[in-house]
Amino acid sequence: MSHTVSFNFNASCLACGEDDGFTVYRINNDRQNLLEKFVDVRTEEKPRLIEHLHRTRFVLSVSEKRPKELAAMVLGKQVTTISSVPQQTSSQNQVIDTLKNPSDILSVRVNSKRFIVCLKDMIKVYVTMNMTNIHVIKDLPETSSGTVDMAASDNSIIAYPSSSETGTITLFDGIGLKKMMTIEAHNGPIAALKFNKTAEFLATASDKGTVIRLFSVQTGERLCEFSRGVTRYATIFSLAFSEDSSFLASTSNTGTVHLFKLEHTRPEKEESEAQESYFSYYTRFFRKQAEIYAPAAVRPKSSADCSLPVSSESRSVCALRMIEDQLHLLVLTCDGYFFVYEYNDELSSLTLATQRRLGGEEEEADDDKGFNPKGDSLSFGDSNGYMVYDINGYAQPELRLAYKKDFVRDISVIERLHHALLLFVVSKLHPKIVRVFDLRNGEVHQLQGFSSDVFSVRASFNLVIVCTADTIRLYVTKNMTLKHAITDIPNPKGLVDMTPLDKKALIAFPCCDVTGRVALFDGLHLKEMRPIEAHNGPIAALKFSPSGDLLATASDKGTVIRLFDVDTGTRVFEFSRGFVRYAHIHCLSFSADSRYLASTSSTGTLHLYELDSRFREMGNTEREESLISSYTNYFWKQTEHYMPAVVRPKSIASASLFTSQDAASICTFRAVDGKQFVLVASTDGYFFVYEFTEGSPVLTLLQQWRIGDKGGEKNDFADVLCPFGTH
Repeated sequence: MSHTVSFNFNASCLACGEDDGFTVYRINNDRQNLLEKFVDVRTEEKPRLIEHLHRTRFVLSVSEKRPKELAAMVLGKQVTTISSVPQQTSSQNQVIDTLKNPSDILSVRVNSKRFIVCLKDMIKVYVTMNMTNIHVIKDLPETSSGTVDMAASDNSIIAYPSSSETGTITLFDGIGLKKMMTIEAHNGPIAALKFNKTAEFLATASDKGTVIRLFSVQTGERLCEFSRGVTRYATIFSLAFSEDSSFLASTSNTGTVHLFKLEHTRPEKEESEAQESYFSYYTRFFRKQAEIYAPAAVRPKSSADCSLPVSSESRSVCALRMIEDQLHLLVLTCDGYFFVYEYNDELSSLTLATQRRLGGEEEEADDDKGFNPKGDSLSFGDSNGYMVYDINGYAQPELRLAYKKDFVRDISVIERLHHALLLFVVSKLHPKIVRVFDLRNGEVHQLQGFSSDVFSVRASFNLVIVCTADTIRLYVTKNMTLKHAITDIPNPKGLVDMTPLDKKALIAFPCCDVTGRVALFDGLHLKEMRPIEAHNGPIAALKFSPSGDLLATASDKGTVIRLFDVDTGTRVFEFSRGFVRYAHIHCLSFSADSRYLASTSSTGTLHLYELDSRFREMGNTEREESLISSYTNYFWKQTEHYMPAVVRPKSIASASLFTSQDAASICTFRAVDGKQFVLVASTDGYFFVYEFTEGSPVLTLLQQWRIGDKGGEKNDFADVLCPFGTH
């Protein structure tokens, strides 16, 4: 379900719209009771815009059904708390006025003095107290997207793009009703802009999304600029200042939240010619030249960032708020998720403190040897406990130890819930118990009652699945209650995978330990789906794509990797990993855009495959065939049957892993600033970063870390074996 989400200007409240209305929540200064429902508004219409005035009961909303009408509403006291039991009162929500407009409303902003309504070709300015229209700004570009902001302070300064082709911004005095100035902010069209609390600063971003700039509202002078990315363009969804204007946050369609530290927000005073030394003159000259010819080298980057554990295409808004005297980054997504990240100034890091699902039936808090689905976290367990690493970095992935505990020893299974604080651990000492940990507070729950050893665990925000040799149990993540059990399955290795996105809780596992049939199960609706005849021999590895549309499989021979359409069961890709040498496939992993697939195996080799449409299976789609094409298809099928190694595409790049021969390994993808990296972790305690360059058949080893007991030894190759086959 798609939601309409918004914060008020000081992040003291948030609103979440659904199909039949919206709910307003208070954000408290108490992490134990952070979110409190303020009022529930049922209108039987889905809102497209919601703007809440400070922490008052005044709300402006626009519905999908009536996009040209703005409803001004005073919220009633619908939800009160008496002895911790919610009670309904008789007070009702009251619509005090409805403002009709000639075209669809694109955006709305409100403060205590003014509110503005942005249409395609005009901005209407109203007095908040009496809802009177006092001015219309008509010099908007024809292709206006509704990008506009108004200061929350009483001066009511309005900022909006002046052009649809260049990054020119107009500042307008909402009290004096006159144009103040024009700012040349960017070369390309403006995509986002935001005032700070006092309307002293204005932050801007263009449609490229690589640079975020800060301007003085009083003078129009550019104060500083930050690099969000260099090579990868992005659509900036939102910008937000902290209350003291020391930090600026941004969200974008890359699924990454950036936090910038505003250390130089005052223009530097020019030294007089008499006072300026030759050295300072040349220093300033060369810096100016560097800003012109190599801007990416001198622009400061974000002081911290984090990847949202949701689909990157889901729109999001952010806010910065002090909670218990600590800076927190709040993020709302249109998927209905609310994330709270705590900022550590000493480590310059953002740590997920809690998350919650808003709307529908998901009102409870999701209190908060494997990579998580987005490749931004690595969990490692050994004889001394577990360690959880964050994978960040600007130019390339960097590894940083986030959590280390010795609560559990001799770990055999470890799984982290996306980038959240929930960790699932199984010990060799107690192999029939799954222990659930909050990474901050320690153990919070145990899953018991298994008749045999637990081999694997998979977790999403909806479901947790626990797999043994003959049973797969499904648990509800928010309360760890048993939802369903799939029994009598011959799965001696405990192979299982689950789609990472919540809207598709599909589960894949082997049907048989003799043949290569794969069973599919719908974890949301608890029903079996059509099985897939994947291989002749037993399944050794399987993996869903990030969207859940594709399933990659490998048999115990490990010579062929196949990809299937999950909905139809049709084989769409087939790759040759090797023809003569059998191998045990340790891991399969898709890139975020499902363009590439990686595999690691017992041969000590990392392979990279491209999911190019040219390699799709011939004859899978029904179409009218000419005589020539029918013969071509026939001979292709015969060649596939008798000489499969000749026609199957092979890996486009590979690398030999520097690990011991008996060590298993897992892999994942991580995109940083438009570049594609493959990350590999091995059970003997090594973490590798490989860079892939299009057209090159080699994966280049950039960095290596020791993890576990020898953690922190970056680029330590002293104890590493040479690649297999060199001795």
